[in-house]
Amino acid sequence: HVVRKRYFIGSRPFRELKVTEGLRTAGAPVPEVVAAVHRRARPGPGYEACIVTRRIAGTVPAAEMLHRSSSGEIRLIMEEIGRSIRACHDAGGWHADLNAWNLLVPESRPELPVILIDWDRGRLLTGGVTQRSRRANLARLHRSLRKLGLHSALDAWPRLRRGYEASPGPRPAA
Repeated sequence: HVVRKRYFIGSRPFRELKVTEGLRTAGAPVPEVVAAVHRRARPGPGYEACIVTRRIAGTVPAAEMLHRSSSGEIRLIMEEIGRSIRACHDAGGWHADLNAWNLLVPESRPELPVILIDWDRGRLLTGGVTQRSRRANLARLHRSLRKLGLHSALDAWPRLRRGYEASPGPRPAA
């Protein structure tokens, strides 16, 4: 998957590469970055940049999957979302835009890890993600579900909390 944008400050694709690869090395459920490119924009000011991640076959955005799933599947998905977010937080990952479109759910096996994507404004915090930041990240996701009208997912929010609070351990690969 390639995302191209024009920027004026910093080097977002390389920051996303650093954050994503740091999380991946720590075992967090994030995509594999294949390349990042940065070049001067023509015409005009700023620079153009893109990041290339390996496609994760058989996944769909949580916003889509939660909309079309049964209540039993939604409970499983929400629990896996909680586990995956916790794994990223425990690895020091703070996601700036945690929403239902930035979570990829394995389509045929909702018990597998959910993949968190779009880390371009995220941070890899060596001191760890504070409790306050963890709560704010989860609240952002909750607002996303509410804005998308995913009432069944909101009803299953306790399952997300259960997954988030579960002790981390070995999990099957996606």
